[in-house]
Amino acid sequence: MALVLSAAPSVGGVSETDQNRAFLKTILEKVTPKIALGATSMAIIQAFANIDVTAERMAQIIQGDPYFEDLFQRVVASMSKREQPPSVEAAIVLMGIQNSRNLIVANQILRSVKSGFPEWTKEGKLKVLSSDFVKFGLKTEESLVAKKDPMSDLGFVAGLIFDVLLQLAQEDAEEKKKVLALIDAIYDHGMKSAGYGAVLARSLSGFPYTKFVFPICLLHDVGKIVMAIFDKRYLAFLDEMAKKDVPRPLRHRLERDRFGVDHAFIGSTVIRAYPPFRALSGAVLLHHSPFWGEGGGQSKSTTTTQGLRQLAAVISLSSNMASKAKKIDNPADPIIAIWRGSELRDFDFPNDAIVAASQITT
Repeated sequence: MALVLSAAPSVGGVSETDQNRAFLKTILEKVTPKIALGATSMAIIQAFANIDVTAERMAQIIQGDPYFEDLFQRVVASMSKREQPPSVEAAIVLMGIQNSRNLIVANQILRSVKSGFPEWTKEGKLKVLSSDFVKFGLKTEESLVAKKDPMSDLGFVAGLIFDVLLQLAQEDAEEKKKVLALIDAIYDHGMKSAGYGAVLARSLSGFPYTKFVFPICLLHDVGKIVMAIFDKRYLAFLDEMAKKDVPRPLRHRLERDRFGVDHAFIGSTVIRAYPPFRALSGAVLLHHSPFWGEGGGQSKSTTTTQGLRQLAAVISLSSNMASKAKKIDNPADPIIAIWRGSELRDFDFPNDAIVAASQITT
């Protein structure tokens, strides 16, 4: 198998370097304004981080935004036959706290990504259900609730990023069908990685980011989705790499050479838009090179940096396990060396824990 690392020929007189610059500029200009949800949605999401979130707190947030307060009242009015509409707090109780959250966040996605507004039937009901806009968020949350995971709120936010990218793909992707299939594939791979990662993290003594492992593992490859949305060349690149079974380090090198940026950088940029994950964007950035820059006479890492590198290493190992999933019983099984790869040769992690993680059903 021969792979050429040199630049691709120019297209229409435009060099690959210029193409790459235009590509990155397009991503930053089109994604940055759309990917982050508004203050009302973020406040509601953060309120849900508290297990004791109340209708009163939800009402305070909604009443702080006249647009969403009016939307909320109209939806409740369509559900109720009362002559006088209930207060916002009473309406939240009537609708349910989770359904109220879904309504606001779904319509925020509609506004932010699609620049659209809710459409109503003649009977005064919304034409599009909230669940159509937050399906990945709900799917992730339900999965964690079923496992009695107390961090299901973070799972909802992580899944929500896939929902935002789904709407972005429907707006901007040239090859929509292929990109939508890619979103499903990246989500499924992320969920498998997250399942392995959650088990692996529990074996790390003093690891500070255990509660974030599931959502960050789920999100680690979202940069691929963004790249595919804005450049159909990236879809062809992924197909080429898969058909030739290119080794991971070379694949990532080729990605940077061909597009001037890699999916880890784009993914870290995306998750920085979400406050619960902002401080962890460095782990996504480094998930293919967790220990890059260490040694060589450099200054000693801080505790925070070491924790992020550990998180990046968990992401990397979990992703590799999900890509070549296998249940094993022997700590000396050769698949472990394949999962570790060259990028994790310095990751001090017990093989027994890897064996335990391989047993889970994701």
